[in-house]
Amino acid sequence: MRELDNINNVAIIGSGIMGSGIAQIALLSGYQKVALSDLSEKILKKARELIQFRIQSLDTEEKFSEFISNDYFMQNVMKNSTFEEIKKSFTSVGILADDFTIDEIMDRLICEVNLKKAVSDSDFIIEAVPENLDLRSCT
Repeated sequence: MRELDNINNVAIIGSGIMGSGIAQIALLSGYQKVALSDLSEKILKKARELIQFRIQSLDTEEKFSEFISNDYFMQNVMKNSTFEEIKKSFTSVGILADDFTIDEIMDRLICEVNLKKAVSDSDFIIEAVPENLDLRSCT
């Protein structure tokens, strides 16, 4: 078993809301490789675009405001915080603290339909597929 401090490569099986969110946090936390696996290239492309959009939303106050415009929870958070305070909370840890570009962050994301390839060199694997027994039996 690997020590938590020695985890470099993470795999997430399932790229829906939860899986793509986990992948985003793993990318921002600075893991060397984050593999995201799902049933089709189309699903993975959509997840990649969503992750990139979320990460880019941290770039400017205007983008961040647009990102949270339909998010009731984040609108309430913003009532008590400024954009700079929110951004600083992200940049105080992980990859954003080292001034990586969005492209450099996204280059660490591998989208793979082949499950065996996705998890082949992973130090840590997270399962995030829907509560559907037919899907779970495939993983």
